[in-house]
Order: sequence, then structure tokens, then C-alpha cells
Amino acid sequence: MDEGGKMKEAITEVKEDPQELKERKEVVQEEKEGKEVVQGEKDGKEGDLSWVNTFEDLLEFLGATPDYWCHIAPLVEANWTDQQILSLAIPYSNSTGKYEGCQMRNYNYTAAALLGYKATMKDPSVVQHGNTTSIIKCSARDFNHSQYSSTVVTEWDLVCERRVLYSTTQAVMEGGKIVAYPIFGYLIDALGRRPIVLVCVVINILAGFLVAASPTVEVYILLKLIVSATDAGTYLGIFVFGMFVFQMVS
Repeated sequence: MDEGGKMKEAITEVKEDPQELKERKEVVQEEKEGKEVVQGEKDGKEGDLSWVNTFEDLLEFLGATPDYWCHIAPLVEANWTDQQILSLAIPYSNSTGKYEGCQMRNYNYTAAALLGYKATMKDPSVVQHGNTTSIIKCSARDFNHSQYSSTVVTEWDLVCERRVLYSTTQAVMEGGKIVAYPIFGYLIDALGRRPIVLVCVVINILAGFLVAASPTVEVYILLKLIVSATDAGTYLGIFVFGMFVFQMVS
């Protein structure tokens, strides 16, 4: 047999080697599974991001802050319109192009309500305290409900000096997790996983329902803190149990 025939026979034997074909199939299968895993992780991340985006879009409505101004009870009770109250009582900021939401002119608004809008605007000095008009802060606000009928901001007056309650809610929740992890870690070691997880789940469910009925923002923050802490306790207990099962199986 010539050299060309021997090379052809050797190539045929290599191609038909069942062991090599089996190994190649295994490699191809592993590559295929790897691609599926990567694609699954990618799809999962995209799914997670879609939920995050949906939640952020929802917050734009639930936490929206419409225009607001100081609540002046005598004028509201006298059925003054919002524009009339703004014109008389609320300073206008040329820099922002809006009325000041947290300040008002220091007028005698009881007298203004008795005089009426036209008479008061004709000579505002009759309702002044003294010879000058001072600007003071107010403790309550009215909101423009033309676009949003109700949000958490309008419900709990989360503007001006109370704005800090709105902006720190998420920070308080994350702080609850940071504090809860070492505490529940100690309790799990001392009392066991099962009782801690069961207690956390029960408290989490109850607090979750009560959050929806929170009468004040302070109660809301407290309940969200409890939900966040029990979330951490539940996760930690299940995670420890999963690691224990993994060690037994391996």
C-alpha cells in the first residue's frame, strides 16, 4: 500500500474512533448547556431589571409631589379660590418661576376673610401686622390635585421640613437589614433555624398588611423597618439551611 492509502486509512480510523466521537459529543453538549445557562442568567437579569423599572415607574405616581402652598384656614373656610389665596398670601419666586411652598405673608387672614378678596387686594395694608410685610413659615400645606388626586406626599404632607421623612425611608429600611443580620445570626445559632424563620415569616406577613393601613408616615417607616429586618432574618435562616443541605449532599 502506498503512503497516500495509509494516510487515508489512518484518517478514516481517527474519524470512526467511537471513544473520540463520544468525547466530542460530550464537549459539544457541555458548550450547549453553558450557553443555555449564560442565556438563562441574562434573561433572569433582564427580568429583574424590568421589575425594578416597573417599581420605579410606579413610585413616580405614588411618590409624586404636586405644587403646594401654605394652608390658610380662614381663607379656605371663606371659600377663597386657590388662585386668590396664592395672589394675596404666597410670595412668588422670580428665580424658580413658582410660588413659595413653605412660606407665606404675615397678614391678618381672619380680617382678610371678612373683607373679601377684592377689598383686601385693593389695599393689602389693611391686613398687615405693622407697617411692613414679613414672611413667615407655615406648618401645613394645600396641594394642587388637578393631576394627582392623592399620593404619599399629599397624604402625609411630606414637603418642607417633613421632606426628610420621605427621602430617608429607603435608608432606614437598608439600615434595618444591616442591624438585623448579626442579631438574627446570633439567634439562629442560639435557638435554631426553624423557630427563627417561622417567627420572622409570621411577623413579616402581619407587618406587610399593616403597612398598607399606616395612619402616619412615622408608623409607615417603623413597619417598613420591621418588614426589612424580618426579611433579613428569613433569608439568613433559609440560606444557612441551604448551605447545610449542600454540604450533606456533596
